[in-house]
Amino acid sequence: MLKVNLNQTSGFRTSELPKLVKALEHLELTVSSPEFADHIKNFRFNNIENFAYTEMSNVRVLNRVMTGAELLHPDEDREIDIWLKCFNPTLSQLHVVGFTYPNMDTQFINRSFFNRMSITEIAGNIFHEWAHKISFNHPFKYTEDRCYSVPYALGYFIAYGDSKIGAIPKRNFQDKLQDSEIFCSHVGLMPEEYGK
Repeated sequence: MLKVNLNQTSGFRTSELPKLVKALEHLELTVSSPEFADHIKNFRFNNIENFAYTEMSNVRVLNRVMTGAELLHPDEDREIDIWLKCFNPTLSQLHVVGFTYPNMDTQFINRSFFNRMSITEIAGNIFHEWAHKISFNHPFKYTEDRCYSVPYALGYFIAYGDSKIGAIPKRNFQDKLQDSEIFCSHVGLMPEEYGK
């Protein structure tokens, strides 16, 4: 089972946290489901079982995802390690949902999109950006094939995928956020004050 490990958040308003918590719960529920694994194994691009922009077979893609081994943290801990920052977009970032860089842990999510997106869409975007952390890419600019890349195809599945995914025990991401001095410091709260 793949777990979501929230290491750090910043830039989020207190009012945005319940939505983030639900998105992380949905992400963990989905990536731990047999339907997610089946989707990866059976994914087809150009009538062949593979993804665009990778030479890996679907089985190797599944193995890469399930090990949780990020390029910057190569231990196979079976965790999606998340460092997430919510940002207010500049004019040049108005149409950017999220982004990350290969040389840093942090993933960024645009506040205006975060507040408009559904919980499942947020979960899909978090996974999309994390997929870059485990070596999967796609062209920066739109192409017809881009949606068949690992980040897009699996992010879309998490956002809009199978409604038959069964329940697994929920982990309490609220406690993780509450215990984070790093998170609370940006809103001027100490951990014990969060959630009152």
